Amino acid sequence: MFRRDYIQRMIEEFGKMLSHVMGLKAMNQNEMALDELRNSYKTYFELDADFLHAIPTDDFLEIIIGKVELKKQHQEALAQALMTEGELLHDVNLFLARGLREKALRLFQHLEKTDTTTFSISRKDAVSELKAILELE
Repeated sequence: MFRRDYIQRMIEEFGKMLSHVMGLKAMNQNEMALDELRNSYKTYFELDADFLHAIPTDDFLEIIIGKVELKKQHQEALAQALMTEGELLHDVNLFLARGLREKALRLFQHLEKTDTTTFSISRKDAVSELKAILELE
């Protein structure tokens, strides 16, 4: 029970951090938002942003699910973070932004298939949004 409460608290804190990042984006402080987001990968997932960026898209699920072994709640939070980082980078580095969005999409789709106990409208919306964005790029 303690472990579950800890995970839930970490996910809630991560959600607050993402809200703060989006607030920074709204104020056109994208560099600060990117720094905060990239630092959060280490804080919340014990992952390095450069490591996440370097994983080939085709190998992403295998590495994140198989080797890193993130819990489903962490996988969803990570997918949301990658999607957000892709949005922040869209005007700066379209190639990296696309790769992050593709990784987020794959992670969201994986969760849609495997997490049969949770029905998530926000996850379905994220999948639809990412598909639409990636088709346009």
